[in-house]
Amino acid sequence: MNATSIVKVSDINVIKGIMKLCDHAYTESVVALPDFEDLCRKICDVGVFFAMKLESDVIGYIAFYANDVVSKEAYISLLCIRPEYQGLGFGKALINRCFEESLDCGMKSIRLAVLKRDVYQQKFYIRQGFSINNESDDRYYLSKAL
Repeated sequence: MNATSIVKVSDINVIKGIMKLCDHAYTESVVALPDFEDLCRKICDVGVFFAMKLESDVIGYIAFYANDVVSKEAYISLLCIRPEYQGLGFGKALINRCFEESLDCGMKSIRLAVLKRDVYQQKFYIRQGFSINNESDDRYYLSKAL
């Protein structure tokens, strides 16, 4: 049986490396975004980043914000599992860790956005208890009470 672990990461260079390693799993590249550096800095400054490891290999990550003390609403910015590890429960483990951390930070709900063309992600989030509550031309906006 292979050992998995979820570790909190706060070093910007480690975060960038993990995001680059997993980037091929996305429908649209995250590391190619013009504001990739700013995104990484924001995650380090005010967000939370957990990496999922299988033995010594990083197989995915989640980046989210659980710091809105007014609305008490957390926001998942990125969740990524390398394609060869999808469908094995690793994404569910990461999102459950995100829920725990968000509750520990006093959050009452959590939200995210998903591309309309990414049906696989939509189904994943709905299985985790999220509901679609709004949409734009290319995205659905989902939320869940914690």
